[in-house]
Amino acid sequence: MKTVSSNPVSNLLDRAAWLAVVGWLILAGCSTPPATDKAQEPVTAPLELAIAAEQGEAEAQYDLGRKLLAGDGVAADPAKGADWIQKAAKQGLPKAQITLSGLYLKGEGVEMDEVKAFDWMRRAAAQNDPEAQLHLGAMLRVGRGTPRDFTAASQWVRKSAEQGLAQAQTFLGTLYSTGQGVPQNDREAVRWFRYAAEQGNGEAQYNLGVKYDTGRGVRTDYVEAYKWLNLSAAQGNPTAMSARDKIVRKMTREQITEAQRRSSAFVPNPGLKPILDVTGAVESDQPIEANGTGVFLTEDGFLLTTYHLVVDAQKVAIKKGKDLLPAVIIRSDPVNDLVLLKVEGQYKSVPIGPSRTVKVGDAIFTVGFPTLLTPPDQPHLAEGNIKQLAGLKDDPRFFQVSLPLRAGNTGGPVIDALGNLIGMAHVPPGSTVPLSDDTPLYFHALKSSYVTVFLESIPEVVGKLKPASTAQGRKFEELVKETREAVVLVLAL
Repeated sequence: MKTVSSNPVSNLLDRAAWLAVVGWLILAGCSTPPATDKAQEPVTAPLELAIAAEQGEAEAQYDLGRKLLAGDGVAADPAKGADWIQKAAKQGLPKAQITLSGLYLKGEGVEMDEVKAFDWMRRAAAQNDPEAQLHLGAMLRVGRGTPRDFTAASQWVRKSAEQGLAQAQTFLGTLYSTGQGVPQNDREAVRWFRYAAEQGNGEAQYNLGVKYDTGRGVRTDYVEAYKWLNLSAAQGNPTAMSARDKIVRKMTREQITEAQRRSSAFVPNPGLKPILDVTGAVESDQPIEANGTGVFLTEDGFLLTTYHLVVDAQKVAIKKGKDLLPAVIIRSDPVNDLVLLKVEGQYKSVPIGPSRTVKVGDAIFTVGFPTLLTPPDQPHLAEGNIKQLAGLKDDPRFFQVSLPLRAGNTGGPVIDALGNLIGMAHVPPGSTVPLSDDTPLYFHALKSSYVTVFLESIPEVVGKLKPASTAQGRKFEELVKETREAVVLVLAL
């Protein structure tokens, strides 16, 4: 275990060597049969297993391969073991594909081949296996069998983290702390560390404790810092022990007592997933942390807005006319600042058009709720043009737009002359606090092509999207009316 650096950021960078743990999982853990409860596992004679394997049963092929690799009940034969594992992998069994990847990385029973290792791990990850997604992210991160790609690595790790795998959540938190493959964001790092820490992951508990000690991404809180460091230390982490003992010097006796009480009361919550589910009623007088605009893309309540608006919210709600309704987060894309919400009910929606045909000077408009001072049942219209086909520093994901946007416009639809959504109004994070002045701010719009790619990964949505409108000469007032009916105020509570 590494010693503690005096610089918390450097410490996190050094501790990113925990990626070696992920590497160990690939290099060793994948090819070693996992521990099992012999009392609960049915005993299968090698002969019966061999017969089932010969008959093409993938599970039997996998189990026989493991036994041959480990010499479990049969004479060890790595080559034959690898061969049976490969037969099961070719039938699409994810755990066999993961194991085969590990064998190719180690050269156990097969000739070492990192490219094949990457390919088999990719096949398992494509089947939505969270462990394979984590391992694939690690391979992309370090360039094993493939060129290094930090962005792709973070995307695969995120898929795993969203399924509740604590190691992936810790990995993703580290990526946000260091800014590798994702924008550096201590608040996001804290969020992911918390998910893993609540599951009992000692590394995440240590990292979360450091965040509370240093106030990076969260308010400084020595009681919480001690709690998480103490929990990590209890798992034998000497670095956490050292950090905990140092933090005691900053605490009162009462704070130490409370921190110890919280440590004792902690109960792990395995499989904790980052899904914000608001099932109860939203109180009309509940404090509002931030507001923005959202737009319905389907008639059964799938709604798009910006991710940074809701990332720290305890609850998310929409206000449609006089109705205040709870919303559920379905899928998020922090890299492109998108989040898909679901609200119960039937609504008007807008079609998505192609952004590749947009030209400089094209007329556009948006409808939204610039500030909380705007009556919630009266969305405001803003008109403008496309200024540039690339955003800040020539970022190809964005248009520059001459729309007079303010903080609450973030997440609103940018509509073309045919009534199609060709972009999403993007007001940078940090500007979502309601503004009280009337000073217009000119920002960007995320191109609809990135919205489409995001939505294509959500089968329950993509089949319900309206086809792009091709009708020429429609009245502007009609387009505005249709868009207003599909737009809602989004509240982070």
